[in-house]
Parts: sequence; C-alpha cells; structure tokens
Amino acid sequence: MAKMLWCGLLLLSLNVFWSEAHASTPSMYKTVSIKMGFYRMDQGDEGWHVSSGEALSAGLGIEVLPILALEVNTSAWYPAENEEYDFKFAGLSIGSNLLLQLPGEGPYAKFGRHCWSANAFQAVNIWSGSGCSNTVGGGWLFNETGTVFFIESNRIRYKEVDSWFLTAGVRF
Repeated sequence: MAKMLWCGLLLLSLNVFWSEAHASTPSMYKTVSIKMGFYRMDQGDEGWHVSSGEALSAGLGIEVLPILALEVNTSAWYPAENEEYDFKFAGLSIGSNLLLQLPGEGPYAKFGRHCWSANAFQAVNIWSGSGCSNTVGGGWLFNETGTVFFIESNRIRYKEVDSWFLTAGVRF
C-alpha cells in the first residue's frame, strides 16, 4: 500500500513539474470500465483449470503529453453468475499504468503494475494470495464529441492464475 501512495505522490509531482516547466496544463480525466475476465490455473497432473468472470474498474489519469498518459486505478473482479467452471476467481487490485497513445484517438499500449489480493475457490479454497504483478495490454480510443470511449485487452498473472481481460469503458 505504501508503494501505491508513493506512486500517487510521484504522479502529482510530475504534474507540478510539467506544468511549471511547460506552461501548459496536463489534462486530468476519470475512467470507468467493465471487463470480461478469462482465467487459467495450472494444476500439475490434472492439467489446466479454466474459469471466467466479470470485473469493474475505476481510475484517475493525467494526460502528461498528447502521446503519454499516467493512470491510477482500482479493480474488483468476481465469478460469472450461474456458470460451471473448474474454479471461481475473485479479488481486488490497485495499480498504476503508463499509456502510450496517438493524440486524440486511435491505438494505445498500456504498461502497469498492480498490487492485488485474490482467491481461487470451488467448494473449498484452492488458492489465495496477494502480491504485485506487471500488466501489459493495448486498446483503441474513440473520441465522440468530447467523451472518449475505449476497448482494450490486457494480461496479468496473479502468481498461480493467468488472466486475460477484455475491457470496454469511458474516459471523461
């Protein structure tokens, strides 16, 4: 948690430094998104166990340059309702991301680090843990009359569980 506070302070200091050095104010924005998650867990001799679920995410960002944005966000993911899979997966995370993007709209690449607490379960707890992991992904920004929509795909590994997310959201 202390690392996340330092990341937040770093973002604020970058904002102040950039504003004073370039006399232009970086634009701040908020994001809200919904995600579809796909998960895979190696069970040794039993092979791969698979699952899916949904997630919600919200965050704050600073567009430091037209091609560079920094974000801090939080996510909560939970098992899909009424689905029968090998296991169910739920958790919370907070993290920071760097986005390299085309100005205005178009493709972007996302690199980040997220700290999380997660649980894989069925009738009994299969695995639970916490830690920090790198995330990587990419997407597309659509600028519609001042509101920016985005779709993206990203990957993160939670120690024992590989995950992939398909995301749709809005930046305002």
